Amino acid sequence: MLGNLVDNAIHYTPTGGTVDVEVAIQNGHACLIVNDTGPGIPVDERERVFDRFYRREASGVPGSGLGLAIVRKIAERHRASVELSAGAEGRGLRASVLFTSK
Repeated sequence: MLGNLVDNAIHYTPTGGTVDVEVAIQNGHACLIVNDTGPGIPVDERERVFDRFYRREASGVPGSGLGLAIVRKIAERHRASVELSAGAEGRGLRASVLFTSK
């Protein structure tokens, strides 16, 4: 799961950009966060990118469209949820995995 999130962040972040990985506690639960300074994902596509084989048009990055589908499936097996949002200062993408159950 972490490998796919970091791999996506690296592939979509342009040269000179950054990818940060953070582990935190949010509302008493463990949270894994991957932030990047790539192009991000428009709000209206953030749920769709979890569909198997879905590829954003004109992404320019090779792949099968399975990475985020795999991330969500692994998260579900660990009783966690995955949320995508804008990165820091509205740039890039923030992928958060919140583990809510023990």
